[in-house]
Amino acid sequence: MIFYRVSRNDYSIGDSIWETGESESAGYEAAKNREIFMSLINDRNEVGVIAILAKYNDGQINSAYMEAFLEQVRGSEFSNFPIRFKNMMVFRNLESAKYFKVQYRAASLVTIYEVEVPDDTDYFVGDMNACTEAVSFGFRDIEDMSRKYWEGEYTPNPLEEIILYPETKAVVKSIV
Repeated sequence: MIFYRVSRNDYSIGDSIWETGESESAGYEAAKNREIFMSLINDRNEVGVIAILAKYNDGQINSAYMEAFLEQVRGSEFSNFPIRFKNMMVFRNLESAKYFKVQYRAASLVTIYEVEVPDDTDYFVGDMNACTEAVSFGFRDIEDMSRKYWEGEYTPNPLEEIILYPETKAVVKSIV
């Protein structure tokens, strides 16, 4: 299967890659401090949650907030799905990868790679726009949108992101 990976890393054609989310992402930090962090979410302690997320996400509270809720809901209700920040995210088509690159990354700092994975690769498909729309809502709305993301519900204009299951290796076929 062919997918498109947006990455800050430099790869060459033929490289075999397996990369996770950023090690300093809020999701990663939330997992490292899961007991404390999840107790804040469960207690609906928005101030505590925001303080932790701001510390580990350079003040970008909204996306970190969403990632934390996605992981909390996944872990408690959809644990059979892959962890977003520990697995490679790719896109089904080049147009989606280009959109993601321009809208969500410093376009000049990332490259789009066409990658191939084995045909029998397991993956989860979610609507990234469900996540980005939720960050402007309140505490309860973000939790509900997280649940809808893992249930596979789509927004009117979905941006499908594919999360490959652990240990999936991709081979770089071309540099876009």
